[in-house]
Amino acid sequence: MFRLANREQYSDLAENRQSHSQRILSLIIFAFTKSSKIYRFFKNIIINYKYKKNHKKCLALLKKLNKNSENLSNVDFAEQLQIIMRGYFSYRFSDKVYNLATSEIVSWFSSIYNLILPEQAEEAIHLFYELMHRCDFLRFSGNSVKGAELQESERDDLIQKGISIMNLIEKGSVNV
Repeated sequence: MFRLANREQYSDLAENRQSHSQRILSLIIFAFTKSSKIYRFFKNIIINYKYKKNHKKCLALLKKLNKNSENLSNVDFAEQLQIIMRGYFSYRFSDKVYNLATSEIVSWFSSIYNLILPEQAEEAIHLFYELMHRCDFLRFSGNSVKGAELQESERDDLIQKGISIMNLIEKGSVNV
């Protein structure tokens, strides 16, 4: 009797193994048929994680710049602000953004989006252009031109503008 019960248990185990192996095989077949969708799903998760990490890094750099801004000249402040913001945009969109002249920013983004920009993206790009334009003015005019001097409050405003630009991009999840 004892052996008979064991044989029945073994036969049940063998049937369960077959059903498990059939389930695993069907799962593998399903995964291969849907692999492109699964791949894109996980790729998007990874990309969004990297974008958020870049966003946090650039926010931390802007806050650090804000703390150390009184130790920097206007030219150095504007240069550091441009490096951070261009770095954010080049990571988020394309390496080309880093090397674009300020006058080419809006037209480049318009050409990428085929002149159809979401409202938040359009606003962020125009704010980015204005910020880069002001930084260019500060960097290349030095203190020789009236209006090239920065007050502490304007430094704070420029940094806040940079933060709001990045937040607009993140909120709208604008991708190229």
